[in-house]
Parts: sequence; C-alpha cells; structure tokens
Amino acid sequence: MKPTDHDPRLTQLARQAVQTVSRERFWAEMAKRQAERSLLGEKPARAAKTVNPSPKPQQDHFLTFIFYYTKLNKQPPTEADIAA
Repeated sequence: MKPTDHDPRLTQLARQAVQTVSRERFWAEMAKRQAERSLLGEKPARAAKTVNPSPKPQQDHFLTFIFYYTKLNKQPPTEADIAA
C-alpha cells in the first residue's frame, strides 16, 4: 500500500485518538473549574431532579430497535428504516 492511499483503519485510529484527547481535555477543564469554584467558596450546583417515567411499550420497542440497529450497522437507522 502506498503512503498516499487512504487506509480506513488509520482514519479510525486517528478519530479515536482525537476523541480520547478531547474527552481528557474536557474532564481536565471541568476539574479546573470545580477547583476554582471551591477556592472562591461557591457551592457546587445541584442537578435538578427530573421525573423519568418508564417508556411505554411502543416506545420501548422503538428504543430497542434503534439500539440493536445501531449496534449491528454502526450507524443509527433512518426514518424509513423505523417506519418499515
């Protein structure tokens, strides 16, 4: 394979590396902000309680379909796939 040829494995590895670095930077920034807040004496913000009712049977069916479709095909289904 020539160095100029496109290798999908290298592209995927590069994408994973960028995602890992981005994730690490995000959490480092969050830790930095939390430390700054604690130094300033601010209390951490509390998350609002949300009511999350369990899905209805038809919603559960669609969520299950979307989960397994994405797992098998590496991309979420289109609206046409769900309608079928």
